[in-house]
Amino acid sequence: ASLLLLYLEVALLRWVGAYVPFASFFTHHVLLGALLGVSFGFFLTGRRERLLTASPWTLLGTLAAGACFHVLHAEGLLTVRVEDPTDPERIFFGTIWPSSGARHLGLSIEVALLVVFAGSTLVCAALGQRLGALFDSARGKLVAYAVHLAGCVAGILGFACLSSTGAPPIAWFVPALVLLG
Repeated sequence: ASLLLLYLEVALLRWVGAYVPFASFFTHHVLLGALLGVSFGFFLTGRRERLLTASPWTLLGTLAAGACFHVLHAEGLLTVRVEDPTDPERIFFGTIWPSSGARHLGLSIEVALLVVFAGSTLVCAALGQRLGALFDSARGKLVAYAVHLAGCVAGILGFACLSSTGAPPIAWFVPALVLLG
């Protein structure tokens, strides 16, 4: 669970920065969502409902929403401008301007950030619930924590290895979906 948790967190961080244009300035939303999700999952450890069965779907939903933002941006339907068109010296974030000739879709940066935050929270809550159950069942808490840290490092190294092969970003999520499914 620890390996998968950190693997997914790093993969989501990299993917959101590359594929959700307006969220690339705000990748901390993925981290905050992941931390909230793990905490929420630990809180739900004693519940009968197991969030882990829904986690492949929440991951796919998060990726689909991010892909929609990416496609809209790539097609020129949405463009994020960080400067004020009337005063190029004034820089600000959070305004989405339609491309020339494109119809404005009325999507704000807050919507994109909410989707990214909610997606990472839901995915990590399921893993947090499983991790909490593993901690509860462990006899030696210190040993369990050491195993958790080793799993975290292994997850980061696993992502680094896969990423260094030049695999396309969508391939980063295949091992996670296989392990979740």
